[in-house]
Amino acid sequence: MSYDYVEKCFSILQYIPSHVREYFCNHVGCTLQPKSLECYGIAMMVDVSGYSNLASNLAQRGSIGPELLSNSMNGYLDKMIKIILSYKGDLVKFAGDAIVICWTIDDINKYQYIMQEEYEEIKLALLLNTVRCSLQLLAELSKYTVEIDNLKIDLSIHIGLGLGSIFNVHVGGYPGRWEHFISGGAVNQVASILDFAKAGQLAMSVQFYKQFVKLFTNPNIDISNHQKGAIIMEATIKNVKLIFFQKSIFSKLPNIENLIELKQVEPPQLDKERNFFNNLSQSYYLYNIWKEYINEGALSKIESGTKNLIKFSELRRITTVFVKISNIRFENSNDLSLAQESLDAVQRALVLQEGILRQFLIDDKGAIILIYFGLPPLSHENDAQVGIEAALEICKNMKRVNDNFTIGVGTGMTWVGGIGNEDRADYSVVGDSVNMAARLMMKAEKNTILCDEETYKLTKEIISYKSIGTLQVKGKSKSIAAYQPVNSSVMPIHLPKITTEIELIGREKEIEKIENLLVSYSTLCEGRTLLVQGVEGLGLMPLAELLIKEAKKNKINVW
Repeated sequence: MSYDYVEKCFSILQYIPSHVREYFCNHVGCTLQPKSLECYGIAMMVDVSGYSNLASNLAQRGSIGPELLSNSMNGYLDKMIKIILSYKGDLVKFAGDAIVICWTIDDINKYQYIMQEEYEEIKLALLLNTVRCSLQLLAELSKYTVEIDNLKIDLSIHIGLGLGSIFNVHVGGYPGRWEHFISGGAVNQVASILDFAKAGQLAMSVQFYKQFVKLFTNPNIDISNHQKGAIIMEATIKNVKLIFFQKSIFSKLPNIENLIELKQVEPPQLDKERNFFNNLSQSYYLYNIWKEYINEGALSKIESGTKNLIKFSELRRITTVFVKISNIRFENSNDLSLAQESLDAVQRALVLQEGILRQFLIDDKGAIILIYFGLPPLSHENDAQVGIEAALEICKNMKRVNDNFTIGVGTGMTWVGGIGNEDRADYSVVGDSVNMAARLMMKAEKNTILCDEETYKLTKEIISYKSIGTLQVKGKSKSIAAYQPVNSSVMPIHLPKITTEIELIGREKEIEKIENLLVSYSTLCEGRTLLVQGVEGLGLMPLAELLIKEAKKNKINVW
């Protein structure tokens, strides 16, 4: 198999959840189809406090802000990811300020010939593993201070744990984008209790705690019961000693080291990965399957030669669209078809309006689909208009398949870049306007759209709106203005496919400097030195190509 595709597989490996990688390695030749794979497992959510505050403060520092934020957050996330992977967790999603992880027993059939007691031991070992992971995360990352010049911001985490049925869900299709997410009882438990935990605390569901206490002969754990059913634990010295060193655990689980490996697992070496792909002779197949699970913004950067997307960061004006579908819960098999039909309704609009599907998430309150307008290679000069047009199109499409949704739209300057580390990473957008779109989605009435004031100002000459007045939303001390788009006063814009030159949108100041320099040289013969610098991935090559193209157009020699 082509060495090129071995390298391509390796280049996207860190952006793919373990389940997706392993599923298609174990089912070579399997085509992409909607599926819901049920298993037993434990779901964890780690919520980071202080992330949005840090992003907002650093955004005010201009062009240096993205690099500072990237370095600060990725140092923090690097520690977190290494701990999670050392306990063999599958990091499923980077979901805003939170991370979704799971531990599963996927192939239950292979345990059908062992005794029930042995199977219960395996489940208890899995549970113990996740509690140890949680306590190590809390001990090492609950008090983490970021200091940059005179700026000092504390980062912290709180964690939720639930167990039971987990569905590994795959949905997608035309134009080729697929999404994997987890749902089911374990996920719903975590989503319902996560906010009961304060910074530095772990919240367990009642179902999780009932199994947890089976590990001890005489439980003597420092816990507190929340009035709504969550059991709260902290990484106290007493709890750490009990969970990691209590002898009764080893008497109950004498084969703990064989049941589940708790030691740090080093990431595979490049040569080992190459041999793996070569032996399967499926590099071409795997790459073309796996890449469908990566959003187009990240994939375009990777395929254009960005060597380390984690170090890439920039400020961009982005229009964010959140779609909430309240009646998808994955309580029965019908939810798969409803999730697929709802995503189809969204993707049909994105084909016309060229938006980037970022994520499909699900919890106890329903499903959320996240979309961006303004990310290369699909940036436009009028992304706010494109975003509203897409929201109206989604609204029209969705009413044919689902009558229980809301949509929120926000526009503003955001931080865009790679997050994570060399083992697990993603391509994210962070900013106040992203949070605002999410808040407006929650405030919108059934089957309607709400947008923020910035989106309204940029599109009010083209889109007809109904003023909603002011709303009080989470995270804002003052009420904010909200508007409901009714329809477009012009024909909806169906955009042509964008070329890679779209990377230059949002670079008007840099382009003006280049043009002035060339005009000065060609008319006054005044030489100048132009220094273009920045970290890898900031779009320097498109600017250099523009400089060369314009110079040749003005008959200036280029070497």
